[in-house]
Amino acid sequence: MLDQFSRTRLLLGDEGMERLARARVAVKGAGLAADFAAEALARSGVGAVDLYGGSEALMARLLDINPDIKINMFKSEAVPDIKYDSIINTADIAKGALPHEQMAAGLIAAGNEVRRLAER
Repeated sequence: MLDQFSRTRLLLGDEGMERLARARVAVKGAGLAADFAAEALARSGVGAVDLYGGSEALMARLLDINPDIKINMFKSEAVPDIKYDSIINTADIAKGALPHEQMAAGLIAAGNEVRRLAER
């Protein structure tokens, strides 16, 4: 059956997609890299994303992409000591980078985490 995750399913298989759907990822940082990382996670099929420093606009965008994703948004960028499947810290990635480098860094970070989560 074709759905929005059909191409990702071809890469990761059904078992990998199930792992992603159960995964909870924190994205720490505000701005371009964090937005692209969060969007890539939503497009991949990650089940829950906690945004630390995100915006209402980003939250709405993620729900447009994947209405089934669970999103928690926090104004502070301080990530509490909670067990996450993964934490992507985009603040360090984007420091001093040009906008296109920030976009690429966010996508690469998210892609690496999706691969890691699906393989566990």
